Amino acid sequence: MKYKKITVLSALTYFIMLVFSTTAEVSEISDKRALFTKDKEATLIAALVSHEVAPYKEALKGFQEVMSAKGSSYEVIVYQDVPLAEEKRAALAEELKAIKPDLVLSVGTEATKLAAQRIKGVPIIFSMALISNVMSLRGTNNNLTGASINIPVEDQLEELSNILPEVKKVGLICDSDYYNKYVANQVELLLKETGIELITRFVKDESEVFKALDSILSEIDIFLYMPDQVIFSDKTMKFIMSESAKRKVPLIAPSPRFIEEGALIALGCDYRDIGRQSAELALEAIEGKPVSQIPISQARSTHLYLNLRAAKSINLDISPEAISHADKIIE
Repeated sequence: MKYKKITVLSALTYFIMLVFSTTAEVSEISDKRALFTKDKEATLIAALVSHEVAPYKEALKGFQEVMSAKGSSYEVIVYQDVPLAEEKRAALAEELKAIKPDLVLSVGTEATKLAAQRIKGVPIIFSMALISNVMSLRGTNNNLTGASINIPVEDQLEELSNILPEVKKVGLICDSDYYNKYVANQVELLLKETGIELITRFVKDESEVFKALDSILSEIDIFLYMPDQVIFSDKTMKFIMSESAKRKVPLIAPSPRFIEEGALIALGCDYRDIGRQSAELALEAIEGKPVSQIPISQARSTHLYLNLRAAKSINLDISPEAISHADKIIE
């Protein structure tokens, strides 16, 4: 694991230069205590990043954009590649206690789990994680909220209505808790505005998915794959993709990676904007709003992916106008 110290300035180019500069292994942190001397007038943010990969870097850039535009003094220490080993996690938790950040930003699921489990009494704003992966964590830590990579159901179905206006029955399998929190309040509005009817099967665990899918595929025009904690696993993903293809039921997916597996439509989020959303939530917390009163946000900026190969396999016509709106096309 590495850390990087960033003093947030107004110049974004300066941030980009710094964010990939000075690094030190975690074993060296105790010898670098001077780096953690806090400016009493600056807000200190500890950023925990699960992995040093491009989407997380984009989220950090988005976070920086908003913080820089605010014009206040912020100091950010970035910990890259948050460790999985228990002893290293304990060491990191001790370092965080020593530097006493005003706020913790966690980027990715692993970093968010570590922050929620190890850090108490400090606002934690997560970024780049699915709601299903943090719902249980928020139940045990009321200082946790953040910007998820979930795409709102209404956005997915609005896009579906534009591409396939004849589709009226959409199938959904999910846990009832997820449905009640993030879907139920949209059902009547969707039916009124688009004429789309959501046909739902609730499942409590993975073993119930197979029967539920078998019963629902004969009733629907398209299947909406939600990133729910019960069905969002490699095993269920492969089964749903396979069975949908066999029954010639197209699938709308929550991530571009499903397109390569055969999904007809996918919406992907804008990673940099997820970072911006995280910063907006962080500012609310810094300004004194209780974290428990700050709702988890969903992606507001998306990219459309279309799989014309999948459309052809089930004799489905997509208009040239709809195709022209896609950000990426699989042919």
